[in-house]
Amino acid sequence: MKRKTGVVIKVFKNYVSIKTVNGEIFNVKIKDYTPNVGDIYSGNIVHNNSKALKRLIAFAILIISVVFCRNIYIYNKPKAVITMIIPPTIQLKVNNWNKVVEVSATKEAGRNILTGIKLKNLPLNNALEKIIDTAKEKNILNDKYLQNKNNSIIIYTSTNNDSMDLSSFEKYLKDRKLKYKINYDGSDRIK
Repeated sequence: MKRKTGVVIKVFKNYVSIKTVNGEIFNVKIKDYTPNVGDIYSGNIVHNNSKALKRLIAFAILIISVVFCRNIYIYNKPKAVITMIIPPTIQLKVNNWNKVVEVSATKEAGRNILTGIKLKNLPLNNALEKIIDTAKEKNILNDKYLQNKNNSIIIYTSTNNDSMDLSSFEKYLKDRKLKYKINYDGSDRIK
């Protein structure tokens, strides 16, 4: 604890305010006697450790951490499930912002498509396009598949059309002349 000496400018119950020769003002503890204003007094500096301030800081940190954890949970919580059948079948789970939070495949062929591509945190339309491009690269969507009139890419969503916009993916499929069927929570559309 530092000791300071100066002229008393104000007296309190447990400490006094002093002004040093350098013009600095400190609060020092009262030890043996209570000095009067104007006296020269020496004492140890009082550190104002306010419990209320510490509690306020702890409460603010708690609130910030709760909000942060809640936001992480909400971001990673799936809002909808999209199942894409090329074949193989690939399932994507998306959050409220239509970002992919989880990807899985039911069979080995689907896992082969998913190896080497990063779909997590991508926008849904981009992830679906990336799956189609990878299926073409790995020769799953080949000329034989495209020439068969019975083949079409089927997409099932667990939510309705209003909350999930697949229009850019539909445009992507039309540009590549791929037949597709999108089922928005029970309403089929074949293109």
